[in-house]
Amino acid sequence: MRHISLLRRFKPQSAAAREGSDPHASGARRTRRGALRRLLSRIVYPLHRSIHVRFQFAFGLSVLGLLVMAAIAVASGRAILQNYETSVEETRLETLPILFLQRDLREIDRAGFRFAVEGDRTARERYRELAAQVDMHFQDLASTPLGMSLTPSSRGAVSLSEANSAWRSVKAKMDEMFRYEPGTAESFEASKRAYLGIDPIYSVINRFQTYSLADQQQRLLSAQTAGKESLTALVIAILVGVCVLIAMGSTVGHSVLQPIEQLRIAAGKLGQKDFSHRVRLRNSLDELGQLAAAINQASATLDKLYRELEKRSTHDGLTGALNRAAFDERLEAEFTGADRHGRPVSLLMVDIDHFKRINDTYGHQAGDRVLRLVADLFEQATRPGDVVTRYGGEEFGIILPDTGEEAALSLAERLRVVVEEASIACDDGDAIQLTVSIGCAGRLPHGATPKALVKAADAALYVAKRSGRNRVSRAGGPRLRPDPTWRAA
Repeated sequence: MRHISLLRRFKPQSAAAREGSDPHASGARRTRRGALRRLLSRIVYPLHRSIHVRFQFAFGLSVLGLLVMAAIAVASGRAILQNYETSVEETRLETLPILFLQRDLREIDRAGFRFAVEGDRTARERYRELAAQVDMHFQDLASTPLGMSLTPSSRGAVSLSEANSAWRSVKAKMDEMFRYEPGTAESFEASKRAYLGIDPIYSVINRFQTYSLADQQQRLLSAQTAGKESLTALVIAILVGVCVLIAMGSTVGHSVLQPIEQLRIAAGKLGQKDFSHRVRLRNSLDELGQLAAAINQASATLDKLYRELEKRSTHDGLTGALNRAAFDERLEAEFTGADRHGRPVSLLMVDIDHFKRINDTYGHQAGDRVLRLVADLFEQATRPGDVVTRYGGEEFGIILPDTGEEAALSLAERLRVVVEEASIACDDGDAIQLTVSIGCAGRLPHGATPKALVKAADAALYVAKRSGRNRVSRAGGPRLRPDPTWRAA
Protein backbone atom coordinates (compact mmCIF):
# COMPACT_ATOMS: atom_id res chain seq x y z
CA MET A 1 0.00 0.00 0.00
CA ARG A 2 1.01 3.63 -0.39
CA HIS A 3 1.70 4.38 3.25
CA ILE A 4 3.92 1.27 3.47
CA SER A 5 5.98 2.44 0.50
CA LEU A 6 6.35 5.85 2.11
CA LEU A 7 7.60 4.25 5.33
CA ARG A 8 10.19 2.30 3.34
CA ARG A 9 11.25 5.34 1.33
CA PHE A 10 11.94 7.57 4.32
CA LYS A 11 13.83 5.05 6.49
CA PRO A 12 16.62 6.91 8.33
CA GLN A 13 20.09 6.19 7.01
CA SER A 14 21.52 6.01 10.51
CA ALA A 15 19.16 3.15 11.30
CA ALA A 16 20.27 1.41 8.11
CA ALA A 17 23.90 1.73 9.18
CA ARG A 18 23.11 0.29 12.59
CA GLU A 19 21.27 -2.62 10.93
CA GLY A 20 24.43 -3.57 9.10
CA SER A 21 26.48 -3.58 12.31
CA ASP A 22 24.09 -5.62 14.51
CA PRO A 23 21.96 -8.29 12.78
CA HIS A 24 19.95 -9.07 15.91
CA ALA A 25 19.13 -5.43 16.54
CA SER A 26 18.28 -4.88 12.87
CA GLY A 27 15.94 -7.89 12.96
CA ALA A 28 14.17 -6.52 16.04
CA ARG A 29 13.83 -3.12 14.42
CA ARG A 30 12.42 -4.67 11.25
CA THR A 31 9.93 -6.62 13.37
CA ARG A 32 8.85 -3.43 15.14
CA ARG A 33 8.52 -1.57 11.84
CA GLY A 34 6.53 -4.45 10.38
CA ALA A 35 4.17 -4.40 13.37
CA LEU A 36 3.84 -0.64 13.00
CA ARG A 37 3.06 -0.98 9.31
CA ARG A 38 0.45 -3.67 10.00
CA LEU A 39 -1.16 -1.50 12.67
CA LEU A 40 -1.16 1.48 10.30
CA SER A 41 -2.68 -0.69 7.58
CA ARG A 42 -5.47 -1.83 9.88
CA ILE A 43 -6.24 1.80 10.72
CA VAL A 44 -5.98 3.20 7.19
CA TYR A 45 -7.63 0.32 5.32
CA PRO A 46 -11.22 0.87 6.60
CA LEU A 47 -10.89 4.61 5.95
CA HIS A 48 -9.58 3.92 2.47
CA ARG A 49 -12.26 1.34 1.72
CA SER A 50 -15.48 3.06 2.84
CA ILE A 51 -16.61 6.67 2.76
CA HIS A 52 -19.07 5.80 5.53
CA VAL A 53 -16.16 4.87 7.79
CA ARG A 54 -14.31 8.07 6.91
CA PHE A 55 -17.39 10.14 7.66
CA GLN A 56 -17.98 8.38 10.97
CA PHE A 57 -14.31 8.74 11.86
CA ALA A 58 -14.40 12.49 11.15
CA PHE A 59 -17.62 12.85 13.12
CA GLY A 60 -16.12 10.92 16.04
CA LEU A 61 -13.05 13.15 16.02
CA SER A 62 -15.30 16.22 16.06
CA VAL A 63 -17.24 14.91 19.02
CA LEU A 64 -14.00 14.00 20.79
CA GLY A 65 -12.67 17.49 20.18
CA LEU A 66 -15.84 19.01 21.56
CA LEU A 67 -15.63 16.81 24.66
CA VAL A 68 -12.00 17.77 25.19
CA MET A 69 -12.90 21.43 24.80
CA ALA A 70 -15.73 21.00 27.27
CA ALA A 71 -13.42 19.30 29.76
CA ILE A 72 -10.92 22.10 29.41
CA ALA A 73 -13.66 24.69 29.85
CA VAL A 74 -14.95 22.97 32.98
CA ALA A 75 -11.46 22.68 34.40
CA SER A 76 -10.73 26.34 33.69
CA GLY A 77 -14.03 27.38 35.23
CA ARG A 78 -13.28 25.43 38.34
CA ALA A 79 -9.82 26.94 38.45
CA ILE A 80 -11.30 30.44 38.22
CA LEU A 81 -13.72 29.64 41.00
CA GLN A 82 -10.95 28.17 43.11
CA ASN A 83 -8.80 31.25 42.57
CA TYR A 84 -11.64 33.47 43.62
CA GLU A 85 -12.25 31.45 46.74
CA THR A 86 -8.54 31.56 47.46
CA SER A 87 -8.54 35.33 47.16
CA VAL A 88 -11.43 35.52 49.61
CA GLU A 89 -9.56 33.24 51.95
CA GLU A 90 -6.49 35.40 51.67
CA THR A 91 -8.59 38.42 52.50
CA ARG A 92 -9.83 36.62 55.55
CA LEU A 93 -6.28 35.88 56.60
CA GLU A 94 -5.57 39.57 56.45
CA THR A 95 -7.88 40.01 59.42
CA LEU A 96 -5.52 38.03 61.58
CA PRO A 97 -4.14 41.30 63.06
CA ILE A 98 -7.48 41.60 64.88
CA LEU A 99 -6.95 38.24 66.48
CA PHE A 100 -3.37 39.05 67.32
CA LEU A 101 -4.50 42.40 68.76
CA GLN A 102 -6.97 40.67 71.03
CA ARG A 103 -4.33 38.20 72.15
CA ASP A 104 -1.74 40.85 72.87
CA LEU A 105 -4.23 43.03 74.79
CA ARG A 106 -5.03 40.07 77.00
CA GLU A 107 -1.30 39.49 77.55
CA ILE A 108 -0.89 43.18 78.47
CA ASP A 109 -3.75 42.85 80.92
CA ARG A 110 -2.09 39.79 82.45
CA ALA A 111 1.32 41.50 82.58
CA GLY A 112 -0.21 44.48 84.41
CA PHE A 113 -1.87 42.14 86.90
CA ARG A 114 1.40 40.32 87.59
CA PHE A 115 3.23 43.64 88.09
CA ALA A 116 0.62 45.45 90.21
CA VAL A 117 -0.68 42.56 92.27
CA GLU A 118 2.00 39.87 92.23
CA GLY A 119 4.96 42.24 92.15
CA ASP A 120 6.61 40.61 89.13
CA ARG A 121 9.29 42.97 87.85
CA THR A 122 9.80 41.01 84.62
CA ALA A 123 6.28 41.97 83.55
CA ARG A 124 7.60 45.47 82.69
CA GLU A 125 9.77 44.17 79.79
CA ARG A 126 7.00 41.87 78.64
CA TYR A 127 4.59 44.80 78.55
CA ARG A 128 6.94 46.87 76.44
CA GLU A 129 7.21 44.05 73.85
CA LEU A 130 3.45 43.59 73.78
CA ALA A 131 2.82 47.35 73.51
CA ALA A 132 5.06 47.52 70.44
CA GLN A 133 3.16 44.61 68.83
CA VAL A 134 -0.21 46.28 69.57
CA ASP A 135 0.98 49.47 67.87
CA MET A 136 1.95 47.38 64.84
CA HIS A 137 -1.45 45.65 64.82
CA PHE A 138 -3.24 48.99 64.81
CA GLN A 139 -1.10 50.07 61.86
CA ASP A 140 -2.03 46.86 59.99
CA LEU A 141 -5.72 47.42 60.70
CA ALA A 142 -5.48 50.96 59.44
CA SER A 143 -3.97 49.79 56.11
CA THR A 144 -6.32 46.79 55.50
CA PRO A 145 -9.11 47.25 52.87
CA LEU A 146 -11.58 45.21 54.83
CA GLY A 147 -12.90 48.22 56.65
CA MET A 148 -13.80 49.80 53.29
CA SER A 149 -15.92 46.81 52.34
CA LEU A 150 -18.18 47.11 55.35
CA THR A 151 -21.65 48.52 54.91
CA PRO A 152 -22.23 52.16 55.91
CA SER A 153 -24.14 51.06 58.99
CA SER A 154 -21.29 48.79 59.98
CA ARG A 155 -18.72 51.53 59.50
CA GLY A 156 -20.87 53.76 61.65
CA ALA A 157 -20.81 51.20 64.45
CA VAL A 158 -17.06 50.55 64.22
CA SER A 159 -14.38 53.23 64.65
CA LEU A 160 -10.77 52.09 64.53
CA SER A 161 -9.60 55.60 65.33
CA GLU A 162 -11.69 55.49 68.50
CA ALA A 163 -10.08 52.21 69.48
CA ASN A 164 -6.63 53.57 68.63
CA SER A 165 -7.25 56.65 70.79
CA ALA A 166 -8.46 54.45 73.64
CA TRP A 167 -5.30 52.36 73.28
CA ARG A 168 -3.08 55.44 73.53
CA SER A 169 -4.93 56.43 76.69
CA VAL A 170 -4.55 52.94 78.13
CA LYS A 171 -0.90 52.90 77.12
CA ALA A 172 -0.27 56.13 79.01
CA LYS A 173 -1.96 54.73 82.11
CA MET A 174 0.00 51.48 81.84
CA ASP A 175 3.24 53.43 81.50
CA GLU A 176 2.26 55.35 84.63
CA MET A 177 1.58 52.08 86.47
CA PHE A 178 4.96 50.64 85.54
CA ARG A 179 6.69 53.74 86.92
CA TYR A 180 5.61 52.75 90.46
CA GLU A 181 7.15 50.03 92.48
CA PRO A 182 5.60 46.63 91.76
CA GLY A 183 3.01 45.43 94.27
CA THR A 184 2.38 48.89 95.79
CA ALA A 185 -0.98 50.55 96.27
CA GLU A 186 -0.07 53.24 93.73
CA SER A 187 0.63 50.64 91.04
CA PHE A 188 -2.56 48.79 91.91
CA GLU A 189 -4.67 51.99 91.59
CA ALA A 190 -2.97 52.79 88.28
CA SER A 191 -3.68 49.28 86.99
CA LYS A 192 -7.38 49.66 87.76
CA ARG A 193 -7.51 52.86 85.75
CA ALA A 194 -5.76 51.09 82.87
CA TYR A 195 -8.17 48.13 83.00
CA LEU A 196 -11.14 50.45 82.69
CA GLY A 197 -9.63 51.84 79.45
CA ILE A 198 -8.97 48.42 77.88
CA ASP A 199 -12.62 47.28 77.90
CA PRO A 200 -13.76 49.85 75.27
CA ILE A 201 -10.92 48.69 73.03
CA TYR A 202 -12.12 45.08 73.34
CA SER A 203 -15.66 46.17 72.48
CA VAL A 204 -14.60 48.06 69.32
CA ILE A 205 -12.34 45.26 68.14
CA ASN A 206 -14.98 42.60 68.71
CA ARG A 207 -17.55 44.57 66.70
CA PHE A 208 -15.03 45.12 63.92
CA GLN A 209 -14.20 41.43 63.84
CA THR A 210 -17.87 40.41 63.79
CA TYR A 211 -18.71 42.73 60.91
CA SER A 212 -15.59 41.78 58.98
CA LEU A 213 -16.30 38.05 59.25
CA ALA A 214 -19.93 38.58 58.23
CA ASP A 215 -18.81 40.62 55.23
CA GLN A 216 -16.28 37.97 54.21
CA GLN A 217 -18.88 35.23 54.57
CA GLN A 218 -21.22 37.17 52.31
CA ARG A 219 -18.50 37.59 49.71
CA LEU A 220 -17.72 33.88 49.87
CA LEU A 221 -21.38 32.96 49.39
CA SER A 222 -21.60 35.35 46.45
CA ALA A 223 -18.49 33.80 44.91
CA GLN A 224 -19.86 30.30 45.35
CA THR A 225 -23.20 31.30 43.85
CA ALA A 226 -21.49 32.95 40.90
CA GLY A 227 -19.29 29.92 40.40
CA LYS A 228 -22.24 27.54 40.46
CA GLU A 229 -24.17 29.72 38.01
CA SER A 230 -21.14 29.87 35.72
CA LEU A 231 -20.69 26.13 35.90
CA THR A 232 -24.39 25.56 35.18
CA ALA A 233 -24.26 27.93 32.23
CA LEU A 234 -21.14 26.20 30.94
CA VAL A 235 -22.73 22.76 31.21
CA ILE A 236 -25.86 24.01 29.43
CA ALA A 237 -23.71 25.55 26.70
CA ILE A 238 -21.83 22.29 26.28
CA LEU A 239 -25.06 20.29 26.08
CA VAL A 240 -26.48 22.72 23.56
CA GLY A 241 -23.27 22.50 21.55
CA VAL A 242 -23.39 18.70 21.60
CA CYS A 243 -27.05 18.71 20.53
CA VAL A 244 -26.31 21.17 17.74
CA LEU A 245 -23.32 19.10 16.63
CA ILE A 246 -25.37 15.91 16.65
CA ALA A 247 -28.20 17.57 14.74
CA MET A 248 -25.76 19.04 12.25
CA GLY A 249 -23.93 15.76 11.87
CA SER A 250 -27.21 13.92 11.38
CA THR A 251 -28.35 16.45 8.81
CA VAL A 252 -25.06 16.44 6.95
CA GLY A 253 -24.88 12.67 7.14
CA HIS A 254 -28.41 12.34 5.80
CA SER A 255 -27.68 14.78 2.99
CA VAL A 256 -24.48 12.92 2.06
CA LEU A 257 -25.01 9.27 2.93
CA GLN A 258 -28.50 8.97 1.45
CA PRO A 259 -27.41 10.29 -1.99
CA ILE A 260 -24.37 8.03 -1.83
CA GLU A 261 -26.65 5.07 -1.12
CA GLN A 262 -28.85 6.06 -4.07
CA LEU A 263 -25.77 6.30 -6.28
CA ARG A 264 -24.61 2.89 -5.06
CA ILE A 265 -28.00 1.39 -5.96
CA ALA A 266 -27.83 3.06 -9.38
CA ALA A 267 -24.35 1.63 -9.96
CA GLY A 268 -25.65 -1.82 -9.00
CA LYS A 269 -28.53 -1.42 -11.45
CA LEU A 270 -26.06 -0.52 -14.17
CA GLY A 271 -24.06 -3.63 -13.33
CA GLN A 272 -27.28 -5.67 -13.68
CA LYS A 273 -27.98 -4.03 -17.09
CA ASP A 274 -31.06 -2.26 -15.72
CA PHE A 275 -30.59 0.96 -17.66
CA SER A 276 -34.11 2.20 -16.96
CA HIS A 277 -33.28 3.07 -13.33
CA ARG A 278 -32.90 6.80 -12.60
CA VAL A 279 -31.39 8.50 -9.54
CA ARG A 280 -33.71 11.10 -8.01
CA LEU A 281 -32.12 13.35 -5.39
CA ARG A 282 -33.69 16.27 -3.56
CA ASN A 283 -30.67 18.47 -4.14
CA SER A 284 -29.54 18.40 -7.74
CA LEU A 285 -27.19 21.41 -7.48
CA ASP A 286 -24.35 20.04 -5.37
CA GLU A 287 -21.60 17.66 -6.45
CA LEU A 288 -23.63 14.54 -5.67
CA GLY A 289 -26.58 15.94 -7.60
CA GLN A 290 -24.34 16.62 -10.60
CA LEU A 291 -22.96 13.10 -10.31
CA ALA A 292 -26.52 11.74 -10.23
CA ALA A 293 -27.38 13.74 -13.37
CA ALA A 294 -24.29 12.34 -15.09
CA ILE A 295 -25.26 8.79 -14.07
CA ASN A 296 -28.81 9.33 -15.34
CA GLN A 297 -27.49 10.63 -18.65
CA ALA A 298 -25.11 7.69 -18.90
CA SER A 299 -27.96 5.29 -18.09
CA ALA A 300 -30.12 6.80 -20.81
CA THR A 301 -27.28 6.54 -23.34
CA LEU A 302 -26.48 2.98 -22.31
CA ASP A 303 -30.16 2.06 -22.45
CA LYS A 304 -30.37 3.35 -26.01
CA LEU A 305 -27.15 1.62 -27.01
CA TYR A 306 -28.13 -1.63 -25.29
CA ARG A 307 -31.53 -1.67 -26.97
CA GLU A 308 -29.90 -1.03 -30.31
CA LEU A 309 -27.31 -3.72 -29.65
CA GLU A 310 -29.99 -6.14 -28.53
CA LYS A 311 -31.99 -5.35 -31.62
CA ARG A 312 -28.96 -5.92 -33.81
CA SER A 313 -28.26 -9.22 -32.09
CA THR A 314 -31.83 -10.46 -32.67
CA HIS A 315 -32.88 -8.63 -35.87
CA ASP A 316 -31.64 -8.71 -39.41
CA GLY A 317 -29.82 -5.52 -40.27
CA LEU A 318 -31.20 -5.32 -43.83
CA THR A 319 -34.89 -6.17 -43.46
CA GLY A 320 -35.50 -5.45 -39.77
CA ALA A 321 -37.04 -8.89 -39.27
CA LEU A 322 -35.84 -11.31 -36.59
CA ASN A 323 -32.65 -13.20 -37.50
CA ARG A 324 -31.86 -16.91 -37.46
CA ALA A 325 -30.80 -16.99 -33.79
CA ALA A 326 -34.04 -15.28 -32.75
CA PHE A 327 -35.96 -17.70 -34.96
CA ASP A 328 -34.55 -20.72 -33.11
CA GLU A 329 -35.22 -19.13 -29.72
CA ARG A 330 -38.80 -18.13 -30.53
CA LEU A 331 -39.64 -21.49 -32.08
CA GLU A 332 -38.35 -23.24 -28.94
CA ALA A 333 -40.45 -20.93 -26.76
CA GLU A 334 -43.56 -21.51 -28.85
CA PHE A 335 -43.11 -25.26 -28.56
CA THR A 336 -42.88 -24.93 -24.79
CA GLY A 337 -46.04 -22.83 -24.64
CA ALA A 338 -47.87 -25.15 -26.98
CA ASP A 339 -47.08 -28.16 -24.79
CA ARG A 340 -48.05 -26.28 -21.61
CA HIS A 341 -51.40 -24.98 -22.90
CA GLY A 342 -52.28 -27.69 -25.44
CA ARG A 343 -52.13 -25.50 -28.56
CA PRO A 344 -50.96 -26.26 -32.11
CA VAL A 345 -48.02 -24.56 -33.84
CA SER A 346 -47.41 -24.15 -37.57
CA LEU A 347 -44.39 -23.03 -39.54
CA LEU A 348 -44.05 -21.46 -43.01
CA MET A 349 -40.74 -21.58 -44.84
CA VAL A 350 -40.74 -19.01 -47.70
CA ASP A 351 -38.24 -18.66 -50.54
CA ILE A 352 -38.16 -15.80 -53.09
CA ASP A 353 -38.26 -17.34 -56.58
CA HIS A 354 -35.28 -16.74 -58.87
CA PHE A 355 -33.64 -14.34 -56.44
CA LYS A 356 -30.16 -15.04 -57.83
CA ARG A 357 -31.40 -14.02 -61.27
CA ILE A 358 -32.66 -10.73 -59.82
CA ASN A 359 -29.25 -10.01 -58.28
CA ASP A 360 -27.45 -10.92 -61.50
CA THR A 361 -29.81 -8.90 -63.68
CA TYR A 362 -30.61 -5.81 -61.62
CA GLY A 363 -27.77 -5.75 -59.13
CA HIS A 364 -27.44 -6.42 -55.43
CA GLN A 365 -29.03 -3.10 -54.46
CA ALA A 366 -32.19 -4.16 -56.22
CA GLY A 367 -31.95 -7.51 -54.45
CA ASP A 368 -31.73 -5.72 -51.12
CA ARG A 369 -34.85 -3.71 -51.97
CA VAL A 370 -36.64 -6.92 -52.85
CA LEU A 371 -35.75 -8.47 -49.49
CA ARG A 372 -36.94 -5.38 -47.61
CA LEU A 373 -40.18 -5.26 -49.60
CA VAL A 374 -40.99 -8.92 -49.02
CA ALA A 375 -40.27 -8.58 -45.27
CA ASP A 376 -42.56 -5.54 -45.07
CA LEU A 377 -45.33 -7.35 -46.98
CA PHE A 378 -45.12 -10.31 -44.60
CA GLU A 379 -45.23 -8.05 -41.53
CA GLN A 380 -48.33 -6.30 -42.87
CA ALA A 381 -50.15 -9.46 -43.97
CA THR A 382 -49.56 -11.58 -40.84
CA ARG A 383 -51.24 -11.32 -37.43
CA PRO A 384 -49.69 -9.41 -34.52
CA GLY A 385 -48.72 -12.64 -32.73
CA ASP A 386 -47.06 -14.21 -35.78
CA VAL A 387 -43.26 -14.14 -35.94
CA VAL A 388 -41.62 -13.13 -39.24
CA THR A 389 -37.90 -13.97 -39.48
CA ARG A 390 -35.22 -13.91 -42.13
CA TYR A 391 -34.00 -17.48 -42.01
CA GLY A 392 -31.06 -16.94 -44.34
CA GLY A 393 -30.35 -15.43 -47.77
CA GLU A 394 -33.67 -15.06 -49.63
CA GLU A 395 -35.46 -17.51 -47.31
CA PHE A 396 -37.90 -16.43 -44.57
CA GLY A 397 -39.39 -18.41 -41.70
CA ILE A 398 -42.80 -17.47 -40.30
CA ILE A 399 -43.85 -18.98 -36.96
CA LEU A 400 -47.61 -19.18 -36.47
CA PRO A 401 -48.50 -19.75 -32.78
CA ASP A 402 -51.87 -21.29 -31.90
CA THR A 403 -52.47 -22.05 -35.59
CA GLY A 404 -53.44 -25.35 -37.13
CA GLU A 405 -52.15 -26.59 -40.44
CA GLU A 406 -55.31 -25.67 -42.40
CA ALA A 407 -55.25 -22.09 -41.14
CA ALA A 408 -51.55 -21.94 -41.86
CA LEU A 409 -52.14 -23.05 -45.48
CA SER A 410 -54.77 -20.33 -45.89
CA LEU A 411 -52.39 -17.67 -44.56
CA ALA A 412 -49.58 -18.99 -46.78
CA GLU A 413 -51.78 -18.65 -49.84
CA ARG A 414 -52.66 -15.08 -48.89
CA LEU A 415 -48.97 -14.24 -48.53
CA ARG A 416 -48.22 -15.75 -51.93
CA VAL A 417 -50.90 -13.63 -53.55
CA VAL A 418 -49.77 -10.44 -51.79
CA VAL A 419 -46.22 -10.89 -53.08
CA GLU A 420 -47.38 -11.83 -56.59
CA GLU A 421 -49.40 -8.63 -56.82
CA ALA A 422 -46.48 -6.48 -55.71
CA SER A 423 -43.67 -5.20 -57.88
CA ILE A 424 -40.57 -3.10 -57.36
CA ALA A 425 -39.22 -0.43 -59.73
CA CYS A 426 -35.59 -0.51 -60.80
CA ASP A 427 -33.31 2.41 -61.57
CA ASP A 428 -33.74 1.92 -65.35
CA GLY A 429 -37.52 2.10 -65.06
CA ASP A 430 -38.21 -1.62 -65.32
CA ALA A 431 -40.50 -3.29 -62.78
CA ILE A 432 -39.50 -6.52 -61.11
CA GLN A 433 -42.33 -8.99 -60.65
CA LEU A 434 -41.92 -11.16 -57.59
CA THR A 435 -43.17 -14.58 -56.62
CA VAL A 436 -42.51 -16.81 -53.63
CA SER A 437 -42.67 -20.51 -52.89
CA ILE A 438 -44.00 -21.56 -49.47
CA GLY A 439 -43.69 -24.78 -47.52
CA CYS A 440 -46.13 -25.35 -44.67
CA ALA A 441 -45.87 -27.77 -41.76
CA GLY A 442 -48.13 -28.09 -38.71
CA ARG A 443 -47.42 -29.63 -35.34
CA LEU A 444 -49.96 -30.70 -32.74
CA PRO A 445 -49.23 -30.40 -28.99
CA HIS A 446 -46.65 -32.87 -27.72
CA GLY A 447 -45.59 -33.57 -31.30
CA ALA A 448 -42.17 -33.50 -32.94
CA THR A 449 -39.22 -31.37 -31.99
CA PRO A 450 -38.60 -27.84 -33.36
CA LYS A 451 -35.82 -29.23 -35.55
CA ALA A 452 -38.18 -31.82 -37.04
CA LEU A 453 -40.83 -29.16 -37.76
CA VAL A 454 -38.26 -26.99 -39.57
CA LYS A 455 -37.14 -30.02 -41.55
CA ALA A 456 -40.73 -30.85 -42.54
CA ALA A 457 -41.53 -27.26 -43.61
CA ASP A 458 -38.26 -27.09 -45.55
CA ALA A 459 -39.12 -30.34 -47.33
CA ALA A 460 -42.55 -28.92 -48.26
CA LEU A 461 -40.80 -25.78 -49.62
CA TYR A 462 -38.56 -27.98 -51.74
CA VAL A 463 -41.65 -29.71 -53.18
CA ALA A 464 -43.21 -26.30 -53.99
CA LYS A 465 -40.07 -25.15 -55.80
CA ARG A 466 -39.79 -28.40 -57.81
CA SER A 467 -43.44 -28.21 -58.72
CA GLY A 468 -42.98 -24.93 -60.61
CA ARG A 469 -42.56 -22.29 -57.86
CA ASN A 470 -45.09 -19.57 -56.96
CA ARG A 471 -47.14 -22.03 -54.99
CA VAL A 472 -47.84 -23.37 -51.49
CA SER A 473 -47.05 -26.93 -50.49
CA ARG A 474 -47.83 -28.74 -47.28
CA ALA A 475 -45.69 -31.31 -45.57
CA GLY A 476 -46.41 -34.63 -47.32
CA GLY A 477 -47.40 -37.90 -45.76
CA PRO A 478 -48.90 -38.31 -42.24
CA ARG A 479 -48.61 -35.59 -39.65
CA LEU A 480 -45.42 -35.32 -37.68
CA ARG A 481 -45.20 -38.12 -35.19
CA PRO A 482 -44.46 -37.41 -31.48
CA ASP A 483 -40.83 -37.48 -30.41
CA PRO A 484 -40.59 -38.80 -26.82
CA THR A 485 -36.95 -37.68 -26.55
CA TRP A 486 -37.81 -33.94 -26.74
CA ARG A 487 -38.92 -32.13 -23.63
CA ALA A 488 -39.95 -28.51 -23.52
CA ALA A 489 -37.58 -26.36 -21.49
